[in-house]
Amino acid sequence: MVFALIALAGAYFVLRRRETRVAGIALLAGAAGSMSAGLVGGLDPGNPDIRGYLGSAFALIAVGSGIAIAVGTALFRLRPMRVVLAVVFLLASLTRFPSPGKYPGLRHAHAADREARGLLHGLPARAALFTHHFETAFLVGYQRFVEGARPDVAWAHLPFAPNPSYTVRVRAAHPELAGVIDSYRDHGDLPAAWLALDASRPVRVEPDTVTMARVRSPMVPCGQLWCPLGARPAPEAWPPLDAAALAETAQDRQVRGYLAWRRYMDATCACQRGFRERAGERFGELDKLVPDDEKLRELRRRCQ
Repeated sequence: MVFALIALAGAYFVLRRRETRVAGIALLAGAAGSMSAGLVGGLDPGNPDIRGYLGSAFALIAVGSGIAIAVGTALFRLRPMRVVLAVVFLLASLTRFPSPGKYPGLRHAHAADREARGLLHGLPARAALFTHHFETAFLVGYQRFVEGARPDVAWAHLPFAPNPSYTVRVRAAHPELAGVIDSYRDHGDLPAAWLALDASRPVRVEPDTVTMARVRSPMVPCGQLWCPLGARPAPEAWPPLDAAALAETAQDRQVRGYLAWRRYMDATCACQRGFRERAGERFGELDKLVPDDEKLRELRRRCQ
């Protein structure tokens, strides 16, 4: 808060000079946009994404504070104190760095890591995996590109499909996925694209609650994921939550949120597709993870 107030003085010094006015307006616009993103995203201290939303604002507060101190020392004839103030400013800035051990994230999330590893290792040989949830994409990306898990699997994250550069990358890495990516992006015949690909690579899809119903309508359950209607049989099963995972979710709400959201997406798809037994299995797990959740109660009511 102190540095934010000092930064306002720095912004004043920048804006009052004609030579720096345009740059100052640009900096303030960037800071305002960053803070607006934080407000839209939600000022939740337990959400690590908030540091990304506010990243520009944090940096510009530091810039504005530095300008205010530099100009202030000259304005008030405190030149001998410049070095001292600069050192104090640096030390004060360093105290604002978050402790790596306390920084929110999935760094020590063993349950989430096991979930992603189990998802990958449960896939058939040479499967084509399509994810929807961004946290699943992060975990699958880590497993594949850092741990080297399942190099035989062709993987694409469907919400990235509208991005032309991502489409180019997918085509270069796995040309056989291009039909599905194009159909998803251009609202084409997705069921036909799923089945065409399944003839060479068993297709597995992570469901989602916000994409159009046409993505979910041609799907049937396949273990932790879903398969195209008419695809080859899928013997995989979704392993139940173990005691270690439940213990970790009780201590880490971010892990609890990830495991619960995957099951909530699956339950939503199961309800909409009429697979009541599968929906009941997910409800049983969600009751252990988020027993008092209002969205869960509403989904169960609609499903019944």
